[in-house]
Amino acid sequence: MTGYGRAEGTIGGMTVTVEARSLNHRYQEVRLSFPNTLLFLEPAAEARARGRIARGRLEMSLRLSAGASFSGRPRLDRGALVAWQKALSELTAAAGLEERPSLSLLSGLPGVLVQDEVGLPVDMARAELERILDAALDGLCAMREREGEALARDIRSHLSNMDGLIAELTRLAPQEIERQRSRLAQNLRSLAGEAGISQDRVGQELSLLAERLDVSEELSRLAAHMGHFRSLMDSPASVGRELDFVLQEMNREANTLASKLRAESVAPRVVALRAEIERVREQVQNVE
Repeated sequence: MTGYGRAEGTIGGMTVTVEARSLNHRYQEVRLSFPNTLLFLEPAAEARARGRIARGRLEMSLRLSAGASFSGRPRLDRGALVAWQKALSELTAAAGLEERPSLSLLSGLPGVLVQDEVGLPVDMARAELERILDAALDGLCAMREREGEALARDIRSHLSNMDGLIAELTRLAPQEIERQRSRLAQNLRSLAGEAGISQDRVGQELSLLAERLDVSEELSRLAAHMGHFRSLMDSPASVGRELDFVLQEMNREANTLASKLRAESVAPRVVALRAEIERVREQVQNVE
């Protein structure tokens, strides 16, 4: 599921900003982007993130910026200054000029004046940094929960449609099987008389046909899978992969129904059932 969280805090005059984004992903993946001075915090931050999000890709960044009461100190890079002076001397000589570079020009040249990387009193600020990380993750998880509630409502709507289709198939399938059996029985008896086949043999063949066409077990298993699916949805645990597996089993039963029920009276309902299963499967890819 997608989500976004952002949190800020101030430590030692520095503004600390943490942003966390989650994207749909089949597995768990965490990507962090921290400044070099705080790279040692990444293992703890990753463990925190993995503890909050079991499925999906999480991207979390931490930025430091100087506040009004804190800034890095400017520093003269003498090597860069000497290199620029040499290059400018060669330029003025080549151009036949006697102009000397001004202080304002030299100070504005790239690399001459550099600002030391902002530091942070880490030992005394670790707890505050962790609090900011947790606040960003709280915001992200709250958004994911809202999306999850909407997703659950949509999935339950599809499940209700599937309930109706399974109920219709349970009612119509026996009628259709009996219709096919009666039609075939009439044809077989007519042919049996001509070919000298006993009526007992005809009865055996009709029984085998009825057994092959029977879909009561498939419909029963489908109903059981539906109940299991709903119980998983009500679980507080991370069940996205289990839901995906149950849907695979439901799809297997629906495919068997499609191979057995081809009459015009029932086939469209089987097609609609398979379509509903596919819609739910697409949604479940976003479930943690």
